[in-house]
Amino acid sequence: MPPSPFRGGAGGGVKMKDYKHRFTRLFSEYLNSVKEEYLADIAVLGDGILQNGVPPEDIAEIFEESLNVYAKSEPKITLAQIADRISVPLVELLMAYGMAFRKQVYERTHLATKIIENTPEGVWMTDAAGNALITNPAFSAITGYSSEEITGKNLSFLLRLDKAGIPSENNIRRLTEGTGHWKGEITSRRKGGETYRAILNITAIRDVYGKVTDYVGILDDITEEKQREELFRMELSRAKKIYDMVISLDLPMTKWAEITVRCLPAENFGGDTLDIIAPSENSLLIFLADVTGHGVAAAMTANTLKTMFREISATTLSPAVVCSRLNRAMSKTILPDDIIATFCALLDIETMRLTYCLAGLPNPMILRDEKIIRLRPTGMPLGVFEETVYHEKDIILQKDDLLLAFTDGIPEARNFRGEIFGLSGIEKSILSPLPQPLPETERGVSPLGRLSLIDAVLDNAIKFQNKLSFQDDLILISIKMVNAESGEMPLNSFHTERKSILSIKTRHADIDAMIPKVMYDICRKMVLEKDEQGKLTIALFETIANAVEHGNLELSEFKRNIGLYNEEEFKHICHQRRDSDMYGDRRILIETYYGTEEIEISVQDDGRGFDVKAVPDPTNIRNLDRPTGRGIYLLRKSVDRVAYNSKGNKVVFSKRIKAHSLFEAGWSEIKDIRVLMVEDDLITSRINRLTLEKSGYNIVGVAEDGKQAMEMVRSRIPDVILMDYMLPDVDGIELTRQIQEIRPTPVVMLTNYTEEDLSEKAYLSGIGAFLIKPPRINEITQAISVAMARFNDISELRSLNKRLQTEIAERKRTEDIMQKREKEYYNLFESSPFGIFRSTVEGKLIRANSALAEILGYNSPEELISIVNTSNIAEKLYADPTQRPVFIRETVKDADDWHVYENRCRCKDGSIIITNLFLHVVPDNDGSPKYLKGFVEDITERKQMEESLKKSEEQLRLAIEASTHAIYDWNMYTDEVYFSPYFYTMLGYEPYEMPSSYDTWLNLLHPDEMDDVLNIFNEYIMNKRECHKVDIRMKTKSGEWKRILGRGKVIERDKISRHLRIVGTYVDVTPQ
Repeated sequence: MPPSPFRGGAGGGVKMKDYKHRFTRLFSEYLNSVKEEYLADIAVLGDGILQNGVPPEDIAEIFEESLNVYAKSEPKITLAQIADRISVPLVELLMAYGMAFRKQVYERTHLATKIIENTPEGVWMTDAAGNALITNPAFSAITGYSSEEITGKNLSFLLRLDKAGIPSENNIRRLTEGTGHWKGEITSRRKGGETYRAILNITAIRDVYGKVTDYVGILDDITEEKQREELFRMELSRAKKIYDMVISLDLPMTKWAEITVRCLPAENFGGDTLDIIAPSENSLLIFLADVTGHGVAAAMTANTLKTMFREISATTLSPAVVCSRLNRAMSKTILPDDIIATFCALLDIETMRLTYCLAGLPNPMILRDEKIIRLRPTGMPLGVFEETVYHEKDIILQKDDLLLAFTDGIPEARNFRGEIFGLSGIEKSILSPLPQPLPETERGVSPLGRLSLIDAVLDNAIKFQNKLSFQDDLILISIKMVNAESGEMPLNSFHTERKSILSIKTRHADIDAMIPKVMYDICRKMVLEKDEQGKLTIALFETIANAVEHGNLELSEFKRNIGLYNEEEFKHICHQRRDSDMYGDRRILIETYYGTEEIEISVQDDGRGFDVKAVPDPTNIRNLDRPTGRGIYLLRKSVDRVAYNSKGNKVVFSKRIKAHSLFEAGWSEIKDIRVLMVEDDLITSRINRLTLEKSGYNIVGVAEDGKQAMEMVRSRIPDVILMDYMLPDVDGIELTRQIQEIRPTPVVMLTNYTEEDLSEKAYLSGIGAFLIKPPRINEITQAISVAMARFNDISELRSLNKRLQTEIAERKRTEDIMQKREKEYYNLFESSPFGIFRSTVEGKLIRANSALAEILGYNSPEELISIVNTSNIAEKLYADPTQRPVFIRETVKDADDWHVYENRCRCKDGSIIITNLFLHVVPDNDGSPKYLKGFVEDITERKQMEESLKKSEEQLRLAIEASTHAIYDWNMYTDEVYFSPYFYTMLGYEPYEMPSSYDTWLNLLHPDEMDDVLNIFNEYIMNKRECHKVDIRMKTKSGEWKRILGRGKVIERDKISRHLRIVGTYVDVTPQ
């Protein structure tokens, strides 16, 4: 419990002593000389006391001490001799203190009013029935209703057009009354009829009995934001459609090359494009390009570029000629600042020659015998100069070579230190051993099979930059020379964010090898439960086997012959057809589409198809001896939906899954993630919060500065923190460092800055992800996932490092450290002024410090522990033994918090003291109470001082009431006047019988003295007077005139407009 700044602590004590000393001096000097200037100084002192936070109850203490000091310094003067002036300094001090307090309250109220009137959000207040009491200008601007139109009317019209899912007005009221607060998005109409959307925030105000008396609300118009979001969605949808057209391609099938392609768009989609054509069965023409820019414009340019490449390649296969013609054509259509980086290559398998033109793209690589050969550039990007002539280079390939080409999205990936992944990162990924699949986890199954080389590069780049999305589009293509005759399986695969396409010729199709490949691709995108993976595997086996055997090889008639089915003759027919051009060159196409909670797979063959309806039902007892229809039956049992095309050579099936896709969930289950946002910009905070809440995150708080953030980290236990870099009181990097010290938590930083030194500082402080404003939702989602993953990795490394250090450290050093810590704890434990203890819940003291023994009157902690036990603790330590079970029950029930009780405690000698008892339960591993810890503070002396202070305050009140001084406070600007009750009784009136106004005072003043008094006030107005003392006559209720001694002084002056405020006293000096 912190001490009062004026009762304890070095700084507070000095101020209190200073005020006492100054008032004592002025008090004594006034009593001795009765000079007005001392009262003026006392008034200044009263204002200073308020400004420095001295509580009003301390004034009585100051007065009492000053009176005692004066009595000791002037022993010959009796109180009767100074009775007529003894209360004047106190009254002056109280008046100045009170006037300063009223001024302070007025200024704060005025400031709050200004804030409400100028805030951009609509603010309103209603009574318990919903009738409007107050609205601000912003509320009128949003709704179209003026304050006069709304005041007194029910505001239920705000809730009439709630969008689907928002509670009705009555439900909102019930929610508000139950929890005290409701917040949600509404759709309503303005006065003119137009629709608007807003965030409505309602808070219930309750009286001391808990009854709702009023409602306060904030209406935040988000109509324009919603319109911008809708326009952005339309733009994004259009760009995506164009992008899908640009990157879509049908990979040509060859028996000597396996082609793998992965395409990942940037957040705004861009201008990467790829095309591969087969001019002959022994050659491939490859075209890879990157158009500068993003969005619809870049996607359209890429689409045009791809179309023109198709037209030009129909007349020439020379990469140099293709690039030269494309350059001349595109230079006329693209913007002046745009360029097109290109790689065009002709691969001839007969000569094993690769002829290429590299113009601006990163160096493609050839992997040969665990060594890397970089292809060298041949010219500048397209679009720089219209008349540029491009040249080409040749390289002879060898058996088992692998060609890897890519756009700049991969090498330009950056980490937290500002470093780029670069070509060196790609080479390291290529040369490193491909990792084995991850082991099976509790959540589900991991991908099957090994990573491909492209996937290894992609995964390493993601780990390097610590996020899933890339700043730029990227396309990776690998072409591997294979030898089909030796058993290798040339399986082409094309992958985008939402789909995977695998194609293979029947002669190379190995069902047992193809299924793991498809499942591997699925598991890279989705997180599957065990049963989901098992059922998909069955569905794939049945459909791929059907495509190979029944579709392309047309073995149905042979399989129906049970006698032939298991004979060597059937195997011979099967192999014979696989090796033939007629059957073996037929293609199998497997397409997988990834939804949020569904996977759709289609398997298509080039066979004649079949009539699905003619296939007999294998569950019918009459068909048990017929080996047909079982595959279709198993397929339908394994998935949720099955459909065939009219020809019967394509089957489409889908299965709902429980887990979200990886690109939607950001590699994490977001629904249970608790996010703390630290953002001082209201608009940014609101947009990010709405975005995250719609995505399923649990927002546990929004802090506007570092201080609030630290408090919320302690109290709300977030899983991850989304933090702005620039905060009012501290920068985000320093705040992250402080947070990691008190409670290590993953942090994602948002900023407008991109300096490398900032990234370095962010990385070193423990920030897990770094985003440039304004981020997109999936970018935030991915950053949160990366930050949490990196945090877990670092935590594991730190934990491992700590264990290793502990094991390596010498036992002696460890013992010394433990002894030192034990000594420090013991010193802290023993030197505490509070009594500290630990006990069982039943009451057995485990440990106690010397302060506790001293407070309770025992000679030592050992004596206390030996005497007090579970059977007598209530009687030994509690004046009321029934209180202990109450305290323990409440503490155990709410075990998360500390509990404070004021307790009358029994000491060893039987005396009673008053204490503050602090209790807290420490839980065991299973959550049950393990032991109690707490401390005891002796507040007996404080309680006695409080009683003494109450007595002094009562004496002071009686002294003021018995005083013969009337007090007034006159605001000449507002013409408001305050008269104390004695002013009325002095003139024979009942208190407040007449209005407290300037006119009342003027009517009571004797006409002959009117001019003199008004001249005094004019001198105040002209800044010629600070105080006055005047002898006047005032009329009593009975009509008589009394002589009154009036004093006054200025306490507030506006030097520009000369507005004045005067306080003073009146004393009846009529001769008796």
